[in-house]
Amino acid sequence: MTFIKRELAWLHEHARRDADGAWWCKKTDKPISIAEIGRSIHYAGMHLAGSGEVRTVTHLACAGCEPDKKPPRYGEPITEEQLTEWS
Repeated sequence: MTFIKRELAWLHEHARRDADGAWWCKKTDKPISIAEIGRSIHYAGMHLAGSGEVRTVTHLACAGCEPDKKPPRYGEPITEEQLTEWS
């Protein structure tokens, strides 16, 4: 799965996984929401330039810590440097 590096680092630090594989916030004990969104891969340093590739990126949020956080829209640009793979 493809994740945003900073969100994956946050998950490892602030969440725990239960026996069923669900993620929960250590601070609020609320579930971590997971949204898979198609993101347009753009080249770093070249505003709005990309190959046309759209990749599914997993986005994470805690309903308790970030109640107003909304996932990005389909196709919203992101650079390869912001992403990492993890399973």
